[in-house]
Amino acid sequence: NSIHAADVCQTTFFFTLQDELKFVLTEEDVFAAVVAAIVHDYDHPGFNNAFLINTRDPLALRYNDRSVLENYHCASSFVLTRSRPDLNIFGSMPSAQYKEVRAAILDIVLATDMANHFNFVGRFKNKLSASSIDHDDRRDRLLLLQIAVKSSDISSPCKPRALCVKWAHLVMEEFYRQGDEEGARGLPISMFMNRHDPNIPKCQIGFADFIVYPLYDVLFSFMPLPDALEWLMGNRAYWQSLLDEAEATASGD
Repeated sequence: NSIHAADVCQTTFFFTLQDELKFVLTEEDVFAAVVAAIVHDYDHPGFNNAFLINTRDPLALRYNDRSVLENYHCASSFVLTRSRPDLNIFGSMPSAQYKEVRAAILDIVLATDMANHFNFVGRFKNKLSASSIDHDDRRDRLLLLQIAVKSSDISSPCKPRALCVKWAHLVMEEFYRQGDEEGARGLPISMFMNRHDPNIPKCQIGFADFIVYPLYDVLFSFMPLPDALEWLMGNRAYWQSLLDEAEATASGD
């Protein structure tokens, strides 16, 4: 989880250095995005929101089944800064500045809830289509920050093959652990989370096609990233080749 946080933080900072953002964002904007990237999965329990809600987990009860993990990551991170003076990176901020930065961090982290994914993709696409992004409008800059962190959070298919494959296997192991827990509780095992019936290529193709590409297709129209596009298409083709090979082997049996 800490490595994922570092990866998302580095990718977010990379986005803020691109011309489309670096001449637009304020120092507070960049600070909020980087901090949000670091804490967006803080103290993650390894189960998704659906699992927590379906099992009536105390976290789901605390946050009323709404963006359970995202609310928890935010709250826990700010509690940590209050309880550990050595970690209080907000301590020297004037009250007004702290309030603004805190609000941005909360909004960015809450935007990483995949339940709201296509809402953000649609909003971003509409803004670009209408050429209506106002760089002086804090709400528009916030949307850019939310898109940057969201894109970073799901960026592994847009990176070199070795990284893409390594992250895929790490994510699948987290999925399998949730599937193990679902099975132990007598619950239906969620799709792609049964380690005894794995299909990593199909899972990764679905992730690329239905989650990553819709967001990055819009992002690329705003911020051309030819290497990322090439890696995304190449990695998608790689998983497809593995799926085709497995299906051919199965049909031959």
